[in-house]
Formats: sequence, C-alpha cells, structure tokens
Amino acid sequence: VPHRGGRGTGCCAGSICSECALQTASREGEAGGGGGPPATWFSCPCRECPAGTAQPLDGQTACAACPRGWYNEQEGQRYCLPCPPGTFSPEPGRGEACLPCAEGTYSLSTELDFRRATIKAFQGADATFDPASGTHTCAKCPAGTYQDQEGEESCKPCTPGYYCAEGAAAALPCPAGTRK
Repeated sequence: VPHRGGRGTGCCAGSICSECALQTASREGEAGGGGGPPATWFSCPCRECPAGTAQPLDGQTACAACPRGWYNEQEGQRYCLPCPPGTFSPEPGRGEACLPCAEGTYSLSTELDFRRATIKAFQGADATFDPASGTHTCAKCPAGTYQDQEGEESCKPCTPGYYCAEGAAAALPCPAGTRK
C-alpha cells in the first residue's frame, strides 16, 4: 500500500522508501513570468513495512525484522510487540500470533533478552520488562511444580502426596510407602 512521506523527510515511521525516481516538471504557466529551467525532485513511493517487521524511524529504506520473542501481525507498524505471557517466538520476523508454551512448560524471559530486543532498532519501544512476556523459548516447570495446560505463564505447585519431576505436565501420586 503506497503512503506519502513528509516533504523532505522521506517516508514516515512504519513504512520505507525502497525505490526513488527522478521527477521533472516544466515551470511554464507559473505566476510571475514562467519559463526557466524545469523543476526536478526525487519521488519515493512509501511502502508499509510487512507483518513481522517494523520501522520506528522516518525516512528509512529498510524494515527491521521483529526480534525473537516479539511479533507484529499488522503492516505499517513502528514497533514490534513482546509475545504475551504463556507464548513464545523462536525465530525473528514473526508476522502472526506467538506460539503457546506446551504443557509442562511456561514462558520465562530474562532482562538480558529484553534489552537485546529493544537496544537497536527498537530502542524507543514503549515496553517495560516482564519476565513472562517477550520470550523466545519456554522453560520447563521446575521439580515440585507442573503445568497441565498449554499457553501458561507460570507453573502450579505440586499437590501434597504427589510428586512432580522437572517439566511435569501432571502431578503424579507418590508410590505406596513413600510420602512427600
């Protein structure tokens, strides 16, 4: 979808100008005399950044892929969004909803991952660190916890009289003669 850029600034954020063409117009018929050399300028049709990418700056010629753990389902966006809690995105450039974490896992991001995702092209992103969002992989539930549903942001504590190994999708009864 073509968009017009600002005069002299190129395309607006969320779009790019990848092809420029020299334009020429005659000055005949101008008020105050006319004639003279023709006016020339570059015309750059702006194109929206596709889903899975964004461009936070004006006047750019390329869109940036959303980093791992982030996504963007719409065209023409300035920023990508962190994957919601309970979901993940293992590869950069995700243009659809993030994938749900499997049973026995939960979403866990680190502040380092967040900083890496927001430091370069997306430095000005209006986002704050949340350990349950913006993840590129799901973590196994620690021993003593379980998760029996997909797409969750945390694990459930194991029920007394049951045991839960690391990555458990269900609490299992303790064997006869044992107790927890």
